Amino acid sequence: KFTIRVNNDGNGKVLGEMPSDNWIWEISGDYTLDEGKCTISLHDLTGYFGRCASILITNDLDYVPPREVERIHTERARIKGLDTGIKFGGDYDVIVAGGGPGGVPAAIACARMGQRTLLIQNRPILGGNGSSEVGITFDGAAVNHVYARETGIAEEIRRLRDCDPKSTGDWTRAMEKLVAAEKNLTVVYNNHVCGVEMEGSSIKGVTAMNIRTLSRSKYSAKVFIDCTGDAWLGYYAGAKYRFGREARYQYGESLAPEIADTITMSGCIKSGNIPFFYDAGKEVEYHAPEWVPKLPENEEELGRVIRNGTKLEWWLEAPNDYDDIWDGEETRDALLTIILGYYDLVKNRWSKKETLKNHKLNLVSVFDGRRESRRLIGDYVLTQDDCTSGRNFEDTIAYAGWHVDIHHPKGVFSGKEGALHCALHPPLVKVPYRCLYSKNIDNLLFAGRNVSATHLALGTLRVENTIATLGQAAGTAAALCIKHNETPRGIYERHIRELQQTLIKNDQYIPGFKNEDPGDPCLQAKVRASSFSNTEIFIDKQGTESRLIPLDVPRGAIIRVLREKGDVKQLYLKLHSSLSEPCTVTLHARTEGGDLSSYAKFGDIVTAQAVVPPMCESWVKFPINVEIEENKALSMCKIRAWLDKADGISWRSIENLSFYHSAGKMVNGKWIMSTGRSLCASAEEPVEVIAKCSPENVINGYSRIVDAERYEWVSDPEQKLPQWIELEFQKATDINMVSVVFDTDLTNP
Repeated sequence: KFTIRVNNDGNGKVLGEMPSDNWIWEISGDYTLDEGKCTISLHDLTGYFGRCASILITNDLDYVPPREVERIHTERARIKGLDTGIKFGGDYDVIVAGGGPGGVPAAIACARMGQRTLLIQNRPILGGNGSSEVGITFDGAAVNHVYARETGIAEEIRRLRDCDPKSTGDWTRAMEKLVAAEKNLTVVYNNHVCGVEMEGSSIKGVTAMNIRTLSRSKYSAKVFIDCTGDAWLGYYAGAKYRFGREARYQYGESLAPEIADTITMSGCIKSGNIPFFYDAGKEVEYHAPEWVPKLPENEEELGRVIRNGTKLEWWLEAPNDYDDIWDGEETRDALLTIILGYYDLVKNRWSKKETLKNHKLNLVSVFDGRRESRRLIGDYVLTQDDCTSGRNFEDTIAYAGWHVDIHHPKGVFSGKEGALHCALHPPLVKVPYRCLYSKNIDNLLFAGRNVSATHLALGTLRVENTIATLGQAAGTAAALCIKHNETPRGIYERHIRELQQTLIKNDQYIPGFKNEDPGDPCLQAKVRASSFSNTEIFIDKQGTESRLIPLDVPRGAIIRVLREKGDVKQLYLKLHSSLSEPCTVTLHARTEGGDLSSYAKFGDIVTAQAVVPPMCESWVKFPINVEIEENKALSMCKIRAWLDKADGISWRSIENLSFYHSAGKMVNGKWIMSTGRSLCASAEEPVEVIAKCSPENVINGYSRIVDAERYEWVSDPEQKLPQWIELEFQKATDINMVSVVFDTDLTNP
C-alpha cells in the first residue's frame, strides 16, 4: 500500500488495496499542478514489497489506459513519441544470450578464437546468479574431490576475483574485466531476448528488448548459444525442452518419482555481497506482519539446524510447485515472505535469540537465484546413473563433482522430512558434448542450468564453476562451427577430437583426456631439470595442515564418511605428545545425520582409548565401532569425534577447507564450532605416498596433478634458487607461443 504526493501534498487516496494479485491500473485522483517544476513522490505505507510499474499523468479525465502488455507498449510509445520500429543492431558470427557464469565464458572462448561475438545480457552487470546482485558463490567439483577445481576461464575469473584490490570476492568485477579485454567481443547490457527469426530449423536472428527504454533491436548470426538459464532463446526458437521431473521408468532413475510432474527446485534469495544482518549497537525489536509464515521454533519440527542465524540459509526455499518462469514475481514474493518468517524466528523464538537481540535486517536481494527451470533437449540426456557411475563418454568436454543434490519439493515447509530429497556423492561426472546442442534446432548450443539433463542429473551440473566449463565448451564449439562451416552436431560427428584438444590447450581439464596436439613439439621433446624432489608427499585429502591445538579442553571435529563403506571400525587421529611417557587418551564419537542442515537425532555415543607415544607426532589408531545407517538418498554421514582434555597432548589442525568442515571445543557442556577448518582425523588408515616430481611431468599432457604418478615438476627443496627446466627438441622448431601452467592449488577453495 502507498500514497502519491504532488509537491509533498497528498489527497489521502491509498493505492494497492484492490483485491487482485494481477497488475492493474488504479486512479490516484485529480491534482492541480502549479506552473513550473513539480515533484511527484510515492510514500510506502506497508514497509514490505511495495511496487509500482508505471505512473501515467493525463488531463483527459475520461482516459482509460490499456492492460495488455503489448498495447501498453504501443500506447507508451504514442504518448512519448517513441519509435516502435525494430532497429538492426548488427551481424555477428556468434550470439550468446545471457551474461551469467555460462554465458561469459562462452562469449570469451568464442571471441578468443577470432569470431565476432555478441553477448546480450538483460541486467546492467554481468554474472547472473553469480553476480553481486544475486550473490550465489562459484562452487564445483573441489567441494568433494582433490585436485578437481575447474580451470580454464573459470579459474581466470576466480583468480581475478581473489586478487581484486577494490572488492575481493566480487565475481561481477572479475568477469567484466575479462570481457573488456576481448577485442572481438561486444556486450549489450539491459537487453532481454524476446523473439527469434527462423529459417527452416535454424535461427537466423534474435530480437532483444531494452528493459529500460523498451526499444527493440534485431541481431543476426550464424551460431547461437542460449545461456539465459531459463532457456528463453531456445524456447522462442521452438527447441525441444523439458520442465519438471521425469518419471522413474523413463531413464531408470531410482530417485525419480513414479509419475512425471512439473516440480522444479526452488530458487533462493541471498543478500548479494552485503551481510544479511548488522549489529545496530542496541536492542532491535521485530514484529512480523500477520501474513508472514510462522516457522517452527523447534529444530526437530523445522527439520533443519540453524547454524548461527545471521546468514540467509540455502534451505529458505518456497514449495516447488511454483513456476519460476511464468510466475516469477509470485515465486520471488513467496521467498521474501519466507525470509521474513526466518527473521521472525531467529529474532523472537529461536533458542539462541539472545545472541541476535541487537541485530537488524540489513539487505535482502530482490533477485531469485533460480536453481532450475527449462532444460533443453540435446542428442544426449545426462541421467542420475551416468552421474553416480562416473560413466565415460567419447565426447566428454567437461566434468562435475558437486553432489547429486536435489532439495525437498516442499521447501522450508517440509518439516521433519528435512531439507533434501537426495544428496549423492558422485565420482567425477563426465559431461558429453551432446548435452550442449539442440536436438531439433540446427545452430543452437547452450550452457547453464538449461543443458540436456534430467532433473536429478541437474543436481550436480547446476553450480557456477561447472556451468563455466560448459560455457567454455559451448563457446569453443561455436567458434569451430564458424571455422569449419559446420553445425554443432557436425562438430560431434567430424571434429570432436579437435574440440577436446582445443579445450585442453586453453586450460580446460577433461578427465580421461590429455594433450595430444600433433602441433605441440613439447610432447616429443627431451626434458631435464636442475633438480627434482624425492620427498614430496602426495596429498589425497582437502585442506592444509596447520598448527597444533592443545587438548586444554575437550576438542572435536566433524568427520564425513561414505555410508556405502559401512560401520566405522576405527578412527585415526594425528596427535602430538610433549610428554616423556606414553599417555592414554579417550575418544568419543557419535553420528549426527547426513548433511549440514537437516535435523537428525544423534546416534549413541561410543568411546575408545588409545596410547599416544611420547615426544613425537603420529597417527594414533582408536578401535571404535560407530554404526552407520544405510540411506540410499544421502551418501554421506557425519560423525562428531572428540577427545577429552589431556595435558601435554595436541591435535593437528587443518585449514583452507570448505564450509562442509568444522571443528571446535566444548565449553560448559556446549560445543563452539567454526566452519572451514577441522582436525586431522580419518576413518581409513592414512598412508603417505611419495609423489613423482620428475621433469617429465611438464610434457606428460596433463596441466594439473592427476594422481601421485601424473604429478608436476617440483624442484628439490634442499637446493638453492634459481632452479630451471630445459626442453630439447628433436629437430629445429618454430615456436610462436609458450604456455606455462603453475599450481594454483586446485584442491582447496
